Amino acid sequence: SFPATRGQTMETASASPESNKVTGYILRKPDDAPEYIRRDLGNGAWVSVRAITSAELDEITAEVHSLTQDIRAGHAAAVLVASMLAHDVRPDMLENEVYVMSLQERLTRFRVAMRVIGEWEGIYDSDKVALDPKNELHVSLFMLDSAWSQIVAETAYRCVHKVIAEKKG
Repeated sequence: SFPATRGQTMETASASPESNKVTGYILRKPDDAPEYIRRDLGNGAWVSVRAITSAELDEITAEVHSLTQDIRAGHAAAVLVASMLAHDVRPDMLENEVYVMSLQERLTRFRVAMRVIGEWEGIYDSDKVALDPKNELHVSLFMLDSAWSQIVAETAYRCVHKVIAEKKG
């Protein structure tokens, strides 16, 4: 399963009055981590992926929240964009919170991929035309492959560290 975004994690963070501590997650890149990691996809194909930062994840969470609100408000352009990028957007299902969470997860996965994929090789469409890793529609097609999507997610979130921070009183 896809790791929770920072916003989701912080919403579920717990505070204990007796310990006066808050538990949550932050994202950081270790000093010795390479900028991009090249991951083999099989059959000579590969993708280079870097870690996501907490600032980027905050921006993505806000973008996805805003897009979801626009879809719920019936903005046709938002439905079109989400349909192109996350596929299978059904405005009639927007009252179903489980459906909305699934849509937000797919949109977040896509937005993270757009930020962290550097380059790739051996990724083609059905006509054997090379796909561009900076093209949103091409990345969307790439992310339809669940194994490739998981590789991107695992690599992007490889620097998630649990922290315990003193609660500011």
